[in-house]
Amino acid sequence: MQLVPSFTQSWVKIASVYMEQGDVVKAFEAFDEAIKHNASDPDIYYHRGQGMSLDICVSYDAHRAVQSTLS
Repeated sequence: MQLVPSFTQSWVKIASVYMEQGDVVKAFEAFDEAIKHNASDPDIYYHRGQGMSLDICVSYDAHRAVQSTLS
């Protein structure tokens, strides 16, 4: 099997897997790679936005847990 970097949907799927694993940094690196190959693909930005929302939610939940522990 050969990797074809220009297949942006593959990068989006890779990013999604990283998100599921909780590796936000690698997920956004994969999104950035997809954008390098096709910056006009709206699907990249859609999924990237979802990832940003998930990251914010996780951060918020962690913040709430720490706050409840301290009070």
